[in-house]
Amino acid sequence: MPNKVNWYDIQQNTFTRWVNDELKYRGLFCKNLETDLKDGLKLINLIEVISGKKIGKYNKHPVIIQQKMENLNIALNFLVKEGLKFVNVGAEDIVSGNLRIILGLIWTIILRYEINRGGGDSDLLKWIQSKIPEYGIKNFTKDWNNGKALNGLINALRPDLCQDHKELDPKKKLANCTKGIDTAEKEMGVDKLILPEEMKHKKVDKHAMMTYLAQFRNLKPMKPAARVRVYGKGLHQGVQDCKAPFYIETPDDVKGKIEVKVLSPDGKELKHDTKKADDAPQGYGKMACSYVPSKPGTYKVHITLDGEFSQ
Repeated sequence: MPNKVNWYDIQQNTFTRWVNDELKYRGLFCKNLETDLKDGLKLINLIEVISGKKIGKYNKHPVIIQQKMENLNIALNFLVKEGLKFVNVGAEDIVSGNLRIILGLIWTIILRYEINRGGGDSDLLKWIQSKIPEYGIKNFTKDWNNGKALNGLINALRPDLCQDHKELDPKKKLANCTKGIDTAEKEMGVDKLILPEEMKHKKVDKHAMMTYLAQFRNLKPMKPAARVRVYGKGLHQGVQDCKAPFYIETPDDVKGKIEVKVLSPDGKELKHDTKKADDAPQGYGKMACSYVPSKPGTYKVHITLDGEFSQ
């Protein structure tokens, strides 16, 4: 990212990613907020997805400006009925590509359906402070630049992740932000609404950060069984009369009984070996498992934690 960057560059990027994160459920994509909302179709689809409600009749194939304006007014009127308040926002602003107005509109939608889901911005800040009091978080901007607080928040929610957050070098801002953002996406399903180079920037936008961080608070708790990692060749393929290995990794804070069943092509349970592995990653326990396919066919490996399927 260039050194000379305006706050609204970061905000526009984040808001565009957020819009696309919702529009993907309709098979739609927004490349540019300034131009792609002009006919009202993507805005209407966005509102229906995020609100869980149907807007009603609108022009599905708008061609002339009047049809586009009508769609936009339908969308805005729906939002007003939902309780959203707008100041100087009209259909003509969206049609003309007024970026400042469009960003304000998107923020109002995010605030209503994402941030306020668990309270307002002060409630989001208090929630974060309760999770990582050691970082003394007071804002949604500079306190996040070095990436340590993000890694700390991840660890507070998932003790098996980012356990080294206190030892991270605050001078390695990009590396720390990258680690946190990548880990949150891969392990927790938190979308990359902001990029590492944007988070570490001294002009990181408050609203962009709030949009990203609200995802952590709004996450549905993962079932313990879903946190059990299972991998290895034995889960996908095997060679007759040859050992088919696979591995099970369980976070240290997940308690319960792991059970393994291997079913042969005829549905009969097959004998398997399970033993504790010595090369477990930090924060996990690891088991090395294997079975030997005795004949051609499809073998099924079932792994459960207290009766709930992990694999």
